[in-house]
Amino acid sequence: MISVFQTVSARWLALCFLTVVPSVTAHTETIAPDHADPSTSMHALVGEWWLKTVFDEDGAPLWSGGGQNEPITMTVDATGDIHTLAACNSYFGRFGTAVGTAVALDPPLMMTTRIMCWGEYPPVVRFERIARFDRGPVELRLFDGEDRLIAAYIDMKAMQDELDFARERERGD
Repeated sequence: MISVFQTVSARWLALCFLTVVPSVTAHTETIAPDHADPSTSMHALVGEWWLKTVFDEDGAPLWSGGGQNEPITMTVDATGDIHTLAACNSYFGRFGTAVGTAVALDPPLMMTTRIMCWGEYPPVVRFERIARFDRGPVELRLFDGEDRLIAAYIDMKAMQDELDFARERERGD
């Protein structure tokens, strides 16, 4: 009989091993570097994002939602580094400099932890397919090179700000 301690220990041990997941699709175009001072400019996708929808290769929704018990999140820092948590695995990568609305992974791969996940969990966002984005006040939509949706995210801070504003209006503040 396997104890809870052994199960938890095995999960944490598995976290220690990272593997590189190569891009399925080779990118032949590169994004031109931004000549702005990197210490003063922030990446166009900076923020903390909550996954709203994952789309298949044809742009049809595969999965929608995200629960409060196990939200699927993506954090993009000021330099474009990505950390995303999906089910029990983490994914790490880097967006190259955005030129207009064009953006891609640089290099075109993600690293991931390889933990055996129990139960149902959503499909993984195919970051290597990303070619452009559409960033609204609350929603971020990612597209492939043929303008098909890959994923849609909600800006967690912007959504919280909107909720706070609505509560203030409701109270008459």
